[in-house]
Amino acid sequence: MLENNSENGLGTSGESYLVGKNFFMRSTSRFKKNSLMRLTVNTEAVKDVLNNVSGNKIINDYRGIKVLSSYGKINFPDLNWAILAEIDYQEAMMPVYNIRNEIIFYSIFIFLIVLIIVIILSKKITIPIQKLNEAVCETGKGNFNEFKISKTNDEIGELSESFIKMYHKISEQAEKLEKERTNSINLLIDSQEKE
Repeated sequence: MLENNSENGLGTSGESYLVGKNFFMRSTSRFKKNSLMRLTVNTEAVKDVLNNVSGNKIINDYRGIKVLSSYGKINFPDLNWAILAEIDYQEAMMPVYNIRNEIIFYSIFIFLIVLIIVIILSKKITIPIQKLNEAVCETGKGNFNEFKISKTNDEIGELSESFIKMYHKISEQAEKLEKERTNSINLLIDSQEKE
């Protein structure tokens, strides 16, 4: 139990000990020399045991250090002794803190990965829509220059294809109208010259 290893037994800060009804330690302390029958242990845990209460609590031990304490009464005739097993709160909580820190780290890591994926996917969707919108605006202004619209295999790609077909038809119609207008002007000029 007193192995000096944080993964076995009571770790580097834990100990178990006995306390009599007069609050003197009935065993040796791991931390104080010459403790047998000389060290007074007047803690909440000892008081609970002497009042026939067993349990587990976070208390300050006889050194004044916050510990996790598990305590009970020794059931032996004519003995009113308490047996206590305690470990420093910080050492006992270290695995919990480590797991908490790992969860926070992995949560942030996963959040950043998801954020990067969302940004990439949103760019993949919004950039073709923006280019298509620019092409529509330019066409609406009467500018029939070729536009570079990215072709994708989704609904945006289908919309782009439809726009390109519409663009070519409008461009052809504009050319026909320009030719007809030019022909009309030429006919008007010819007829004025004849007159």
